[in-house]
Amino acid sequence: MSTKKKITFIIIALLVANLGVLSFMMLKPNHRNPNGGRFGENGPKQRMIKRLDLNEEQSKTFTDLVETHQKAVIVYDEKIRNDKQELFSLLSEEVTSPSTVDSLTTNIAAYQKEIEVLHFNHFKNVKSLCKGDQVEKFNKLSKDLCKMFDQKRGKPMMRKEKREKKE
Repeated sequence: MSTKKKITFIIIALLVANLGVLSFMMLKPNHRNPNGGRFGENGPKQRMIKRLDLNEEQSKTFTDLVETHQKAVIVYDEKIRNDKQELFSLLSEEVTSPSTVDSLTTNIAAYQKEIEVLHFNHFKNVKSLCKGDQVEKFNKLSKDLCKMFDQKRGKPMMRKEKREKKE
């Protein structure tokens, strides 16, 4: 086989492989894991349900609270993303107005503050679901909430919980 034919064959094979991967990605159903959202059984939602020992009715209400909370946070996340995009687009300009930079960063900070207030109120609502000894479990869990939901440090928290299970 000549070099030209080999190269043509390799190019065709790569194109077919790329089309196959793209088809798989486009046709694959995009649905959430029924056992706990995008994280599955080891996600924060399922870990909270287990650690708080929520009953079926509480779990349903908790799931509804989580969905409502996530929708509210997404609104502010989008606003932050848009303002950050506008802020960073200023880098391509020769001269930028300090007041524009200040305005955008102030908006971003205000949106982030709103997200933190949403988080706080969400967990107050979760606590109100708890009955009896679940309140004490929630109070203990509340010390770990920041670690549980910190995307950058989520893995160490999961390792800690695995160690606790072994003990």
